[in-house]
Amino acid sequence: MKFIHTADLHLGSSFASASFDKDVAKIRREELFTSFEKMIKDCKKLDVDLLLIAGDLFEESLIKASDVKRVIDVFAKKCRFLL
Repeated sequence: MKFIHTADLHLGSSFASASFDKDVAKIRREELFTSFEKMIKDCKKLDVDLLLIAGDLFEESLIKASDVKRVIDVFAKKCRFLL
């Protein structure tokens, strides 16, 4: 059995309290989604049986419907099935 484990992705983070400016925060936010999408793509490429996401997938206080839709779309395009 092959599996990938990840944790605390915090997709949707605004980085409001970060030491860098808003433009860098926006880039960093997009990098989180890009990394997530690559991980899902790698799961398919490596024929992974299980993806375990422990901890926070989203930044709870900042979650947007568009963020949830984006994650669902990634799963729907890259996975054999969506539970």
